[in-house]
Amino acid sequence: MFFWLMRLLLRFLLNWLFLLLQKRFLPLAFVGIVCLFALNALLFQPTIYAQDEAPPPAPEIQQAQAQTPPSLNIVLEDLGTRIGQPITLRDVENWTWEQVAFADTSLDCPLPDRVYLQVTTIGVHYTITYRDINYDYRISQDGRTVLLCGTVVIRTPQAPTPQPGLPALAEPGSDAETCAAALEPRLVVGSPGRVAIAQPGNLLELPDQSASAIGEIELGGVFTVMNGPECGAGLVWWRVNYNAREGWIAEGRNNDYFLEPVLTLMAPIADRAPISPENARALSEMSRINGAFGTDFAWMPLETGFASPLRLAVTASGDQQGVWVYDLTEIAAPPRLLESQEAVTTLSFNPLDSNMIAFGRTQVGIVRTDGTVRVWDVDRSREQGGENVVLQNGTLAPNALVFNANGSWLAAANGSSFAPVPENVIRIWRTDTWEQLSESRYTYPVLDLAFSADGRLFAYGDLSGSISLLQTRGGGGIVELEGHEAAIRALAFTPSDAPIPLLASASEDATVRLWNTNNGRQTQVLESSTSVVLAIAFSPDGTLIATGGGNQINPNEDYAVRVWDITSGALLATLVGHPAPVTDLEFSPDGTLLASIGDDHVVRFWGIPASGLDAN
Repeated sequence: MFFWLMRLLLRFLLNWLFLLLQKRFLPLAFVGIVCLFALNALLFQPTIYAQDEAPPPAPEIQQAQAQTPPSLNIVLEDLGTRIGQPITLRDVENWTWEQVAFADTSLDCPLPDRVYLQVTTIGVHYTITYRDINYDYRISQDGRTVLLCGTVVIRTPQAPTPQPGLPALAEPGSDAETCAAALEPRLVVGSPGRVAIAQPGNLLELPDQSASAIGEIELGGVFTVMNGPECGAGLVWWRVNYNAREGWIAEGRNNDYFLEPVLTLMAPIADRAPISPENARALSEMSRINGAFGTDFAWMPLETGFASPLRLAVTASGDQQGVWVYDLTEIAAPPRLLESQEAVTTLSFNPLDSNMIAFGRTQVGIVRTDGTVRVWDVDRSREQGGENVVLQNGTLAPNALVFNANGSWLAAANGSSFAPVPENVIRIWRTDTWEQLSESRYTYPVLDLAFSADGRLFAYGDLSGSISLLQTRGGGGIVELEGHEAAIRALAFTPSDAPIPLLASASEDATVRLWNTNNGRQTQVLESSTSVVLAIAFSPDGTLIATGGGNQINPNEDYAVRVWDITSGALLATLVGHPAPVTDLEFSPDGTLLASIGDDHVVRFWGIPASGLDAN
């Protein structure tokens, strides 16, 4: 009520000041300006109120609530919805609140692919501690905008227990001594690494910067980790063997890694078995790539001579912007970077031309987004930069990009519920002339889209939980697939060899639903243990589907990748490893590996070990 009255007073003063200036009553206008400054100081000076002690008994709690903003109840209700149980002030361990004049409508919590109005926005900043987790909330004064800006775990949660019977793979640096102010170790004893900086790495006699140098490792040089880690002067040191010479080398300093792990596959390509319902229970982690990655990747198709079953493109993050291209058959070779001036949010390969890659971009850390789709020639980019097409796609980075089955069309989905002007659009271009074929606008942001393997069908899912299925040629109308209760995060059609043509949909309602595309009927509901399903992938023969996701707000999330039998709906494997939500999944084109990536910025490869080749 106080702020409402102050806003009325401010509006009255502004109108009065305008009239005085028109009449040239300058002395009274001066008085008005002084009043405005005083009112501004009263309204916009942040005041912090803290509750440092445990919640008092119930009568005192009611008295304390009377002295706090009413928006606290809105925040507690939102937190309870995310946790999955009602939360009251009695349940929290500690809380603080601060009234703030935020610089824009993001409430100082901007997302990289959102656009915000640059107007001063009055709101409240809450920090709520519940079950050893600090929840950072921002809420506008009118209560319409509620943002959970982040969480901080006060105590280290216990690591998930590996599934019994599956071989375990050591986490990088899992046996490392804690080294204050040093980077988190990523190397593993017995595994290869390489120098990743633009200068040779010094090999020292002792784990000390003042020790004598006994050699150097050139950029990209691959070594074997023999021992470590050791701490010295705030650095993590490893004893390595390089060209039959052993010495110590530092892993990094400040936020820069000098060294990086090298991908190793536990079995040669020829010895790996395709993943099938018969052996999927033996799936285990074969290897991983650690790096400055985004949250999306794609295997290169098999159709051209340039591509191989083990070429992978991963979105980059951090100081390097663009797409990293890994050739997993040449593990000693550093990856190539297709450079971009802005962060890449999503990517897709042309299924019949693996040299053609399309990706959407956004500028991280500022309000304006790039709003274009870039198409590159991967092979030509080795010498010439490779970008040959720039497609205008509005002002928002695309949520999804996909080529149709024969590579003749490229579709992009846009949309954001935070944009000041709705831009919920699907655009489709021809890939031979890059002429835009269509532009369709929708009520809700479209989050994912997919073409069927025969190119006959096109599907898209939106924020409301709606899925639309339509024919690409010959009309036939739109079929609405109903069943999900929350936003659609991923869509996938079965491959052309699948016995039954299906569409899979993943949702924030924690389910994956399978739909028969011949009649639009739902055939299966796979209920995941994760609270949100973000990614799905069919195996190349269409007999398996992998699912992944998770929500960092839920303290009980396991972030596991799950593999299901399409025919029976049985859960065959639960793959534990990612410590953060899984954002993308995809089987390799030859069906021998399942790759996953998440918010931990690690690509993990799951396959059948030699001992599991005959597993039933």
